[in-house]
Amino acid sequence: MFYTSIDLETSGLDPQRHGIVSIGAITTQADGRKVEQFYSLCNPFGPASKLEMDPQAMEINGLKPSEIANAPNMLVTLRDLMFHWTEFNPTLVFCNAPFDVAFLLAAIRREQRLAPLYEKYYRRVLDLYGLQFMHCGKVLSLSEMCKAWGVKNEKAHNALADARVTSQIFHKLLQEKAVA
Repeated sequence: MFYTSIDLETSGLDPQRHGIVSIGAITTQADGRKVEQFYSLCNPFGPASKLEMDPQAMEINGLKPSEIANAPNMLVTLRDLMFHWTEFNPTLVFCNAPFDVAFLLAAIRREQRLAPLYEKYYRRVLDLYGLQFMHCGKVLSLSEMCKAWGVKNEKAHNALADARVTSQIFHKLLQEKAVA
């Protein structure tokens, strides 16, 4: 069995008005051994795009508009990510699944050709916030979970770094038998 922990950085908080600006993914085996990683900046602001860039969100994730302008477009990035999924047929793990999945679904709706492929994996999604809450009865942020589980995040709000710590915490929960 494979798990892919995914994190997105976005240009704001509303998936209808803002877009995904970077994607990080770590694929592991059930025992936690890393099999592969994926990272890409992505440009959701094509010529016909009505998406916005919230300066506060960009300050949090540390990405500059010029970096996003030179990144691959959303179709290319999502296609590459989904190719990564088809190779391993993983269960998807998100730190904050409702937020990230809403952005993924909005992006996929805008890139309609990808919808059939995504639907195959959308049914197997785990939410780290929910799993952590079921384990200890507390709602913790990702940085609080890192402290609680002894996981160091070298670069918070970087999609790949956050995907990495999501994976590490998820596997610690698996080891504790907190996840069936």
